[in-house]
Order: sequence, then structure tokens, then C-alpha cells
Amino acid sequence: MNFPLESPQELSLKTVEGYTFFKYSDIISFEASGNCTLVHVVHEDKPKKVLHNFTEVEEKIWGIPIFFKCHRSHIINIEYLNHFCIKRNLLITKKGDVPISESYVKAFKEWYCR
Repeated sequence: MNFPLESPQELSLKTVEGYTFFKYSDIISFEASGNCTLVHVVHEDKPKKVLHNFTEVEEKIWGIPIFFKCHRSHIINIEYLNHFCIKRNLLITKKGDVPISESYVKAFKEWYCR
């Protein structure tokens, strides 16, 4: 009998310690960091470093409607979005500011303000 490794509400990512399961609802954002990715989560002060490059993480979460790629090196969970600062091209989350690049501003406005 085969059991699924991850449920539809969580993501399994490889870390130095092994595989960690992240609930989508706990993820605030993803940030590229060289060949790794930093996962900012709700209940931890420091981001968790995962051994997947940013493109691999992006592919794993593609199509999940709560995640939005706002910069070549940032993906946010819109459930944690507090404010969109148009003048500074920043998305303000519960854990800090995330840049939004000019190339994503129009798509974000269309998507978020629908």
C-alpha cells in the first residue's frame, strides 16, 4: 500500500536535518538564497533554510492560489499580506517587507484587486 508523502495542504521540503513538512497556512513567504531557499513561517523567528533552489520551490507550489510570485526571488502567501505600498513597491507582511518588482506590479494589481 502506498501512502502519500504530503497532503494537499502541506509541502515537504528537504532541509539539512531531513524532510520538513510545512503547512501552506503557516508559510508567510519564500526567498531565494543562493542555491537554497528560505521559508519564512509564522511560528518561527528565523526562516528555515531548505535545500531546494527557488525554481524548484516555485514548481512545487505552482497553481496553489494563495501564493504569488512578486519578485524574481520572492513568493508571498497573500493570506499574510497586510498592505501594498505602491510608492515603494513593497508588500508588507506580518513578518516584514517583501519587494515587488515593476514587472509583477500590474499582474498583482489585477489579481489582488479583482
